[in-house]
Amino acid sequence: MEPAFNPDLVELRKRFLNKMKDVHPDLGVLKTGQENLNFSAELNHAYGTLKDPMTRLGYILTEKMLLDNNDKSQLSPDFLMQMIELNEEFSQEMDSDSIVIVAKQLEDFEASLRIPISQFLDAPNIPDNTPWQLMKEYYLKIKYLLRLKEKIQ
Repeated sequence: MEPAFNPDLVELRKRFLNKMKDVHPDLGVLKTGQENLNFSAELNHAYGTLKDPMTRLGYILTEKMLLDNNDKSQLSPDFLMQMIELNEEFSQEMDSDSIVIVAKQLEDFEASLRIPISQFLDAPNIPDNTPWQLMKEYYLKIKYLLRLKEKIQ
C-alpha cells in the first residue's frame, strides 16, 4: 500500500492479517520462533500506528522529518495561551452540563482546525501539493485538544 493520510482500513487490516499468518509465533513458517515473535510484535505496532488517524499522521510527519520533540514551541503564543486557559478551566469542578458544553466547544474547535487541510486528510494518497507546515501545525494542535478531551472524560 502507498502511504496515505486516509488509507483503505479494510485493505490495511486484510494485509495485516495475511502478513500475520506468515509471522505469528504460533503459526509463522518464515523464520525461527524468536524471529517470528519479534517480527509479529513489530507488525502489531505498525498496524496500530497506521489504523489510528492521529498516530498515522504523526508517523508520516516524522518520516518526512517534519516532527521532533521540540515542535511544541513552534505553536503560536495565542494558541498556547488558549490551551492554558482551557486547562485551568478543566482543573475546576464542573457539573455534567458544563462538561457537555466544553466537550462540544472542543469538538467545534477541532473541526475548525481541520477545515483548511480536510481535502488532504481525506485523500486516498498523499497529494504532491500537501501543505506540510499546515499538517504539522494541525497535528500539534490536535494533540493538545486530545489531552484536554481526556481530562474531561
